[in-house]
Amino acid sequence: MQRLMRQAYDRPWTVVLILAAITACALFIAKDLRIDPSVNGMMTDDPRAREAYERTVATFGTDQVTVICLRDADLFDPDRLALIEELAYQLEGLPGVVRVESLFSAADFRHDEGTLRSGPLMRQPPADRAEAEAIRQRALESPLVAGNLLSEDGTTTSVNVFIEPDNADPEYYNTLAASIETLLEPCQGRFEEAFQLGNPYFRTVISKTMIDDQLRLVPLSVLVLVLTLVLMTRSPASAILPLLTAGTSICWMAAFMVLADIPLNILTMIVPSLVIVIGSTEDIHLISEYREGLHKRGPGRLAFDYMVSKMGVVILITSLTTFLGFASITVNKIEILRQFGMAAAFGLLVNPIVTVVLIPAYLRLTGGRGASPQAPAGPAQPDDDEDGEPQPWKKGLSVFDMLGRAASAAANRHDRKLVAGLLLFAAGLALFSFNVRLNNDILGVFKKSSPIRQRTEAMSAHLPGVQTFSIAIASGVEGMFRKPDALGKVAAIQDYIAASPAFDASFSLADSLRLINREMRGGDPAHYTIPESEALVAQYLLFIHDSDLRRSASPDFSEFHILVRHSLQSSYEQKQALDDLRRFMNQTLGPHYKSEFTGESMLILGGADSIAEGQALSIALLLGIIFVIMSVLFVNVKAGLLSLLPNVFPVLIMFGTMGLTGIPLNIGTAMVAAIAIGIAVDDTIHFMTRYNKEMLRLKDQHRAMEVCIHAEIRPVTATSLALALGFSVLLASEFVTIVQFGALSALVMIVALVGDLLLTGPLLTNTKLLTLWDMLSLHVDPQVIRQSEFFRDLRLWHIKKIILMGRIQERRAGETIFKEWDQGDSMYIILHGEVRAFSTEEDTGREVPYALFGVGDVFGQTAMLDPGPRSYSARAHSDLHVVEISNADFNRLHRLYPRLASMAHRNLARILGHRLAIANVMYYQKSLQNQG
Repeated sequence: MQRLMRQAYDRPWTVVLILAAITACALFIAKDLRIDPSVNGMMTDDPRAREAYERTVATFGTDQVTVICLRDADLFDPDRLALIEELAYQLEGLPGVVRVESLFSAADFRHDEGTLRSGPLMRQPPADRAEAEAIRQRALESPLVAGNLLSEDGTTTSVNVFIEPDNADPEYYNTLAASIETLLEPCQGRFEEAFQLGNPYFRTVISKTMIDDQLRLVPLSVLVLVLTLVLMTRSPASAILPLLTAGTSICWMAAFMVLADIPLNILTMIVPSLVIVIGSTEDIHLISEYREGLHKRGPGRLAFDYMVSKMGVVILITSLTTFLGFASITVNKIEILRQFGMAAAFGLLVNPIVTVVLIPAYLRLTGGRGASPQAPAGPAQPDDDEDGEPQPWKKGLSVFDMLGRAASAAANRHDRKLVAGLLLFAAGLALFSFNVRLNNDILGVFKKSSPIRQRTEAMSAHLPGVQTFSIAIASGVEGMFRKPDALGKVAAIQDYIAASPAFDASFSLADSLRLINREMRGGDPAHYTIPESEALVAQYLLFIHDSDLRRSASPDFSEFHILVRHSLQSSYEQKQALDDLRRFMNQTLGPHYKSEFTGESMLILGGADSIAEGQALSIALLLGIIFVIMSVLFVNVKAGLLSLLPNVFPVLIMFGTMGLTGIPLNIGTAMVAAIAIGIAVDDTIHFMTRYNKEMLRLKDQHRAMEVCIHAEIRPVTATSLALALGFSVLLASEFVTIVQFGALSALVMIVALVGDLLLTGPLLTNTKLLTLWDMLSLHVDPQVIRQSEFFRDLRLWHIKKIILMGRIQERRAGETIFKEWDQGDSMYIILHGEVRAFSTEEDTGREVPYALFGVGDVFGQTAMLDPGPRSYSARAHSDLHVVEISNADFNRLHRLYPRLASMAHRNLARILGHRLAIANVMYYQKSLQNQG
């Protein structure tokens, strides 16, 4: 990544031309991006459920119905009935319409002077009001009409249009909805209410709403991003650059969507806004580091090199985690979620690539103008003052400075209490997550103020709901559903549905048979039952039209079909009602029948379970991947676990908030947790990486944390607030799922910021991190490994860990390392050069040689094991590289790598034993000389 950024800086015009060429090609491809306003993507992709649905449609006909609702207090006015007849007639001529049910086609069976009359309720509009009133009375007395095509008060009727859509025509639904609206125009003003509901109308509204949302959300996202970045960074470039990188990325992403056949739907429509908002985070960090480089190193290439050294590898890791956050959504079984995950993941994969080549080119071509609110005055400044505290703190306290000091103080003084308190609070709030309900209902996508919800509620107040599902019952025996016993079981199921408050109505062949049986018995309501014998059933079936038979029974009468209509708008309520119905059906049908619920609404309901499964799988997969990445990156499993806590914290808060506020788990909110983890971990990586560098330099955990928080507080706060405000833009959407997604995502970004400032700090101050690139970049002279007794039996990887736990120092020849009787708590390992150890005679001041240590030797180890005064002085005999390891460093080594610490202790004990033996021999020899 660093090499790519430097090459882009060196060849800016090449970068600009290449990006322009790719973007031009992408725009040419993107013009074919299609809009998909359907709800098919919300359905489960369970092959068994889809096969059952297709089999039911093939056997009993289509279940796609558009309902036209007509309401008027004087509904049975002859003129209005004439309008209804004309409307039904014209609807039959529309493409794809296979059947139209209305008051004029409803079957009418009635007893008339000892005979059974059958036929339609009306063959033509009534001639006068008296005839119309008689028809009204017959309709209200008919179980096939009342509560189905006509409300119980006789003021509302429906015209049900069954369709078989032309899947090859992408405009079929829009054309059909528009045609129905045209046919309804004569009814407007003649009825108190006249409107349509169903798939064609739903798609039309969704399509229009999606376009309106795009025209509103994208400009709002740009405006919020620009204002936020200018206010937070006081730099116009910090607003221009993210827009350039995001705009380029969106063009590439749109081309990818065309090539991958991903349409613009109710979820993928928000991806451009997300790329604008989320893609800006790395731009902010880069600009922040460049500005710091201007202050510390100087303008131009110096500032750029500083930025690259600080951010090159970090961008690679943070971009990877963000990409994985969105990519983890693709494991979901819901197609619309998979499409969203693929589109967003690609957009946020190419965005950092565009960022790391476009920003260097921009800085080179503009000379860095605008990247800082003002050019640095005077010569470049050193990184830190002599106390290890950043100099900017001493130039006046900004809001960020005060926030940084408060966060570092909390981290250093109340670390354990703070961590425990925050985690307990999150865990307590997370208990409310058990109240979170699943919801994958199409009506739940729309606000209550939307025309779809208003029309649905208006119709549901008088007629059965527009939502339907089918009950398919298979006996496996030819002619079974000609038998009274089997039909009686069907009637019992329908009676249960009629009595249940969860459902509105059900319809099947059994209704017609019961009505005919009643009328054949003189119209006595007590005989509204299934005929007693199979012969009577066969006789009564002759009165029923073949088309009505095909909708309820298979040709051999071995399978039966019940159509159920309801107004439930919650998947949780639907599931509960269906579970109760399933239990009753199992008791009623017994073991010899197989039954299943099917239909488009059942496929969507099945998607609710898939949402929950996909949510759990996405989170588990992402947390596992991040754990592995962080463990490898910081060469420590503890670091992997540590990185998860600040990022699980906002997820717990999110689920608890959903339970408290009643926000369901749906296609919108199901994405938040995985996305939140993928984004929030970016700031954690920035914190951990910066802390590692400061710890290596300062050798003091608390000071390192203070410096780390000060350095990161501005970019981390700026990115978190920019993300929160960017997600808040989605509150302006007309789709409830998008509003809920935006609100929860904004909440999570703020909570993640709190977690990074108040959790990451305390957790980091209890450990010392090493990074993979520290390990790879550290060169250890093979001579050190061969000659050092301290590194005996240790692998190179282990040796590097021990060296990096300490502090590498350079000393000039003749420079004193420590003096005799100085207080000390550290030992030294020589990586290059020699050290002369000696003691000083008190009376003469003469230096008495003690030892000459070379490459790989250890000295000063006694003070490290038992902090106290030094027993001799140490001076560099030549130019020297040593690593200093303190008692605290060794304790941290023991906590992080206990096995490695044990091996180091063993070798140190061997060295001490060997030197003690030599000292004893020398003492014995000196005693003999004195005696001689």
